[in-house]
Amino acid sequence: ALACIMIHFLRVASSAAAAGRVRPRPPTRAVAAIVRCVSSSPPASCSVDADAKASASLSVDPRYVDSATAPANFSPSSAVVYPGAVSEREADALVQDIQLRMKRRRYEKGHWDAVITLYKEVELPLPSESFIGGSSGNGGGGGGPQVLSDLSVAAINRIKRQLEKKHFGPDGARDQEGQTKDRLPIQWIPCHGIDLKKEGRLTAHVDSVRYSGFVVAGLSLLSASIMRLRPAAEYSCSRSNNDDGTDKQQQQQQQHLYEPKPSEAPNDGHVDLYLPPRSLYVLSGVSRYEYTHELLPDGSSFEMLPGDAGGGAGNTIEASRDRRISVIFRDAKEV
Repeated sequence: ALACIMIHFLRVASSAAAAGRVRPRPPTRAVAAIVRCVSSSPPASCSVDADAKASASLSVDPRYVDSATAPANFSPSSAVVYPGAVSEREADALVQDIQLRMKRRRYEKGHWDAVITLYKEVELPLPSESFIGGSSGNGGGGGGPQVLSDLSVAAINRIKRQLEKKHFGPDGARDQEGQTKDRLPIQWIPCHGIDLKKEGRLTAHVDSVRYSGFVVAGLSLLSASIMRLRPAAEYSCSRSNNDDGTDKQQQQQQQHLYEPKPSEAPNDGHVDLYLPPRSLYVLSGVSRYEYTHELLPDGSSFEMLPGDAGGGAGNTIEASRDRRISVIFRDAKEV
């Protein structure tokens, strides 16, 4: 709207100058910048603003969580899905950036903890962060530092701000001892990019509770998938960050470790999350600490709750899981 007003002002001024009523003056820098933003080839800064506005109305959609067979202790607020968390342009930029940083890497057959197979992974630090190797800047290994695009940086920062706003504070996420994290700003572990082949598997696990904190969130890209949550076997996670003498670099290298946890009772119920491309899932509270999460294989089905997104009648969706890229967000555990 402001751009339209300024363009109208320029037209009026030009008409007045042509009639000899006023003396024409060159446009100010601010006016020139606005005109450039509405030109046919907008600069990157204008594009970033447009994508941010397109994803500004981020809201939870309960239809993407099937809790019909949930265990008795499940809390609906502990596992949510935000559809359309990023714009298509932002999703394309993130995929391109992640692929660029992984181009010299091969798909790993398996992680040492056997949780994930046929995958690639890479750190996605922002300019103000450090990656696992201990270097500063926007590096990522696998062929040298690669700077993330403006669109990717803007999308990552916006999601972090939205997570801080919606999932932290007195009414936000709670740790395994029931405490909230209401101190801002939140310290974030650098984002983690995972490329999972269609044939790859992500089996039941709980993300490390020793180094990461209250929230585990994931932005899904390329293809749809179904995530299943199940009660985990009881375990202890009360040890402090540095109680075994490991140095800081070793701790950094373990920030993205998984903790495979068998289900406490296979028939004790489960919760399914439908994760279409560009959606953001967020696990906190009981779903983060007491439930495992895993990806179901290609061809698994999801019962969409009634509503427009599911056809209005509780339709069954068959998820064709192809190659999948995800961006993982974790806050750092306080010392």
